[in-house]
Amino acid sequence: MSYANYWNDERTDGQGLVIGCYKHKQTGAFFEYAHRTTNDGDWAPEFPHVVFMSDGSRRFARVLRTVAHVVVDEADDGEPLSERWEIKTHRKYEG
Repeated sequence: MSYANYWNDERTDGQGLVIGCYKHKQTGAFFEYAHRTTNDGDWAPEFPHVVFMSDGSRRFARVLRTVAHVVVDEADDGEPLSERWEIKTHRKYEG
């Protein structure tokens, strides 16, 4: 399971609100995600979310209704390399 490393009501400045969660369709792994913030820089603006990984790291992503496009690496020319993850039980948190 990959929960965000903070609660929305205990965030420090610059952290985006955790806005939802989903499960990876093939593995059943659980992920939470948040909006990117200005602290994340302006690289790969087409990926407006950050997904929290189980090792404590974060990956830029674009989370849609049934798929998530998750950045997994950077190409030699500096462009993001992403994977398409099919997702299920996508839930947006109320807030």
